Amino acid sequence: MDSIMDRIAEKISAQDLIRANSQAETAEAARIKQEAEQYRRQLEEIRNNDKEYRQQLDEYMKQSKDYSGDFDAIADKLAQNDQKIHDIGVQTYRNVQAVVEKSGDKTMEELKEIERRIETVTAISDNKNGGLMPIVIITLIVSLADLVINVLRLLGII
Repeated sequence: MDSIMDRIAEKISAQDLIRANSQAETAEAARIKQEAEQYRRQLEEIRNNDKEYRQQLDEYMKQSKDYSGDFDAIADKLAQNDQKIHDIGVQTYRNVQAVVEKSGDKTMEELKEIERRIETVTAISDNKNGGLMPIVIITLIVSLADLVINVLRLLGII
């Protein structure tokens, strides 16, 4: 029975748990890196849109010299463009913030689970013979019962 407990302790070692956690953290870091790259592309798109909007504004400004009544329309268009840029920026910020919070919570849960497993492995290795005691007691009781039955048969009582 000791050899079985030793095998279990060997298979689920603290080093294996740490290695598994490290692999999980690496995978999570790769996922976060991929999401960060996606947000970087979105920010780049925002910057490109900003350049386009500014070019349009310059065109409007050139046209406005010829048509002074178009200033209100230009101001409205500029306000709409600024609002769009702001909305996209806020959305991207909130997405990044949510990913960071989610990954932090998930990492803490994984660390708690690994800590629990390490405690279990430690308890098993500290009490290798703890699981044998009930089996020994049951075997002793069965042996004593068999001995009593055999003695009673010899005496002719049964």
